[in-house]
Amino acid sequence: MKAIQTRYAGPTNFKGSRIIASDGDGNRKTIGYDSSLNSEEAHRKGAEALCAKMYWEGELIAGSLGSGFVFVFLKDDIRAAWVRDFDAARERSRAEDDREARANADRADRFA
Repeated sequence: MKAIQTRYAGPTNFKGSRIIASDGDGNRKTIGYDSSLNSEEAHRKGAEALCAKMYWEGELIAGSLGSGFVFVFLKDDIRAAWVRDFDAARERSRAEDDREARANADRADRFA
């Protein structure tokens, strides 16, 4: 799974404030800091700029590190698998509840 880390770089004598987005493979993209956005939105814009540069597609999920953000992809197939697993677990739980209710009713009938 690909992760993108972003960090804020303050202004210098030659460059304005910027967001630097990079991955673990050395791919990197720097964009100017858009002060009209909140911090997470500005970092997301940097991560999306790296995605555009690398032709990566998918929904990005963010997490804060204090010194920046990390973005990971939530692919539709991963989301669908999670929903499918959740639905299956819920059905198993319902079936177990039904078996337990029947067992309790059988016990009650035996002792009545």
